[in-house]
Amino acid sequence: MPFLAHHLTNRLSGTNAAVASFSPSTSDLALHVQVPGGQLTYVQPDGQVGYTPAHTAYMPDGSLVTPFNYTPQATPNSVGNLKFDGKDFFACPVGEQYIYQIYADVPGFTKTDCIGIAVGTAEWTQEGEAWQYA
Repeated sequence: MPFLAHHLTNRLSGTNAAVASFSPSTSDLALHVQVPGGQLTYVQPDGQVGYTPAHTAYMPDGSLVTPFNYTPQATPNSVGNLKFDGKDFFACPVGEQYIYQIYADVPGFTKTDCIGIAVGTAEWTQEGEAWQYA
């Protein structure tokens, strides 16, 4: 599934954010969901960031699940960051007004109509999680 900006609403909390869990031991990133098997985040060879559909581990051939780099908040009211292979991300328009596909800066990334973005992170302390992301 492509990681499109309009897919990021967490229905349980009502926030316009995706909640993810980072694994320091493997450098992978998974959506924080209840669905059996979870939903893993990946980067396609052209840089598109996506996540596996619920109930399956399918991802396009050549996709990478590592190395995501997570830097936590330094203090409670600050912002941490997320990168892929030490680099920031890009938001590229996909045709619909105000809808953007998120891309990682990998060797196969060739799009030119994008803007650079930094992905901020914060500790999630609320109860509950989404069942799945569609």
